[in-house]
Amino acid sequence: MTDIQKLKKDTVKGVFWSSAAHFYTLGVQFVITLILSRLLVPDDFATIGLLSVFTLLSGLIIESGFAQALIRETELKSIDYSSVFYFNVVVAFITYIILYLCSPVIANYFHIPELNVISKIVFLQIIFNSFSIVPRVVLTRDMRFDKLSIVSVVSITISAISGIVAAFCGLGVYALVIQMLVLSFLNTVLIWVSSKWALTFEFSFAVIKRLLGFSMYLLSTSLIISLFNNLYTLIIGRNFSQSQLGYYTQAKKMEEMPSQSITTMIVSVSYTAMAKVKDDIILLKKAYQKVLGMNVFIIFPIMMFCLVSADSLIPFLFGNQWLASIPYFKILCVYGMIFPLFSVNGNILKVLGLGRKYTIQEVVRRALMLLFLIPTIKIGIEAMLWGWVASMVLSIIYSFILCGKPIGYSLVKQIMDLMPITIISIVSMVLPYFACHLFDFTGFLMLFLQFILYFSIFFLLSKILKIQAYIDVKNLLLEYPVFNRLFNHK
Repeated sequence: MTDIQKLKKDTVKGVFWSSAAHFYTLGVQFVITLILSRLLVPDDFATIGLLSVFTLLSGLIIESGFAQALIRETELKSIDYSSVFYFNVVVAFITYIILYLCSPVIANYFHIPELNVISKIVFLQIIFNSFSIVPRVVLTRDMRFDKLSIVSVVSITISAISGIVAAFCGLGVYALVIQMLVLSFLNTVLIWVSSKWALTFEFSFAVIKRLLGFSMYLLSTSLIISLFNNLYTLIIGRNFSQSQLGYYTQAKKMEEMPSQSITTMIVSVSYTAMAKVKDDIILLKKAYQKVLGMNVFIIFPIMMFCLVSADSLIPFLFGNQWLASIPYFKILCVYGMIFPLFSVNGNILKVLGLGRKYTIQEVVRRALMLLFLIPTIKIGIEAMLWGWVASMVLSIIYSFILCGKPIGYSLVKQIMDLMPITIISIVSMVLPYFACHLFDFTGFLMLFLQFILYFSIFFLLSKILKIQAYIDVKNLLLEYPVFNRLFNHK
C-alpha cells in the first residue's frame, strides 16, 4: 500500500469514527439535558453556563495553539512533546490560582453568591484538561481517531450517569458540577492510557519559542471568536436575573444541537469537495450552489419546525418550568436557520486562499453584532436576540457579496436560488401552526401531529415544484442501498 493510499484509508476511517462519536455524544448530551432539566431549576443551568465561559477561555490560553502547532510539524522529538506538556500544565496551575482568587469577584460581578464556592470546584477542569493536551496530539498525529472516539464515548457515558445519579440524590447544581468534573478527569485518564505516550524530563524554551510563532495567531483568533460566541451569556448574566440566564442557556443549547451539528458536517465535507475543483471557477460555482442549496434544504425546515412547534416541544421535553424559555428559543431558531449560510460561505474564501477577505468577513460580522447589541441591552433579552438576528442577516448579505464576486455568483442570483426553499419552509408552517388551535391535543400527540403535517407538506411541495436541492439530496441518498430501496419502492 502506498503512502497516499494509506493516508486515504486512514482519513476515511477517521471520518467514520469521528462522526460516530460526534453523533453519540450529541445524543447523550440531549438525553442528559432532558433528564436534568426536569430534576434541576433554571438557576442551576445559569450558574454552570457562566462558569463554562471562563473554563473555555482559560482552556484556550493554556493550550495556546500548541496542539495545532505540533500536529503540523513534520518531525517531532521527545523534547518537543515534553516541553509543551510542562508549559501547558504550569500555565494551567497559574490560571487556576488566579481564577481561584478571583472567585469572589466573579460572584459579586454577576450577583450570584454561590459562584464563589462552585467556581473553585468547576475550575479544576482546567488542570485536568491540561494533562490531556499532548497525549491527544500524539493520538491525532497517528490518526488514531478510533481510540479518541472510544475515549469520548466512554467518558461522556460515565459522566452522564454520574450527573443523573447526583441529580436524583438531590444535589442540585452540584450534579452538573460532578458531571463536568467526571468527564474531564476520565477523559484525561483514558487518553493517557490510550496514547501510551512516555513523558520525559526534558524542557526547552527554544521549542516553546519556535512553536509560539505559529500558535500565537491561532490563540488570538480563537480567543476573539470564543469571546464573541459567549458574549450574550456574559451580558445576560450581568444585566438580568439568574433565572432569565438559565432560560436563555437552555434555549441556546436546544437551538445549537441541530443547527451547529449539521452545519459542522456540511462545512467540513463541502470544504474538501470544493477544494478539489478550486482551479475551475465554473465547477467551483456549481459545487457552491449545490452545497448552499442542500444546506438550506436541510437546515431551514428543521429550524422552522422547531419554531412552529416550540409551544409543544419545550414543555414536552423539559417540563412546564421551562415555559419562559420559549420566546428565546423561537428567536434563536431564526438565528440558527440563517447562521449556517455564513459558515458555508466562508469555505469559498478559504478554498480560494482569500485569507484577508475571510478575516474582513469575520470582523464585519462581529462589528454588526456589537452595533445591534449595545442599544438593545436596556430593552430586554428578546430585543437583544432580535438584534442578533438582524446583525446576522446583514452579515450574510455582505458575505454573499464578498464570496460570490470571485466566482461570478451575484447577490441577487444567490437570493433568488434560495427563495423557493425559504418560501416552502414558511408555507409548511401554516397548518402545524393552526393545528394547536384547532385540535385539543397536548404533549406528544400535538408534537407528532405538527411533525407529520410540517414535513409532509414540505417534502410534497419540494417534489411537486422540483426543487433542485431536493433532487440533489435525493440523488445523494440513492447512493446508499437502504435509501435506494426506499425511493424506488413500488
